[in-house]
Amino acid sequence: MALPTIIVVILKLTVTARLTLGFIFLACVSGFGLAASLTHLAIVEAVNAKLSTNDQFGQLGWGPGKSLKLINEYRRLYPAGRLLRRAGILTAIGLFSLVVAGALFGLPLLGITFIGAVGGLSLWSLYFRKRPVSN
Repeated sequence: MALPTIIVVILKLTVTARLTLGFIFLACVSGFGLAASLTHLAIVEAVNAKLSTNDQFGQLGWGPGKSLKLINEYRRLYPAGRLLRRAGILTAIGLFSLVVAGALFGLPLLGITFIGAVGGLSLWSLYFRKRPVSN
């Protein structure tokens, strides 16, 4: 099914159906976000298990820099680890649900496209791009 066809189908739905589906997709955003957060905590625990006490990651104070450092450490310590891919997939499904919910609620197409593009590039950069493993 092509994207213009999906947009036509969304536009033909009644307001009640669009709102109902929108709230269902918002619930999916929450569910997949929670699952991705729990996977992120598992990554922190796995990395901390192999680091010395001084180098371990704390549970609070997360930002882009600290997250990137954690991801690089995880890739270094677990080259065949699957937790990063799982977190990326869960986050991608949550982002997709957010974009669909935005479309169902009637947000402007440019805004939805921007959210999807920025989120997709961030996901690719953090979770799916192949980087050389640093020692």
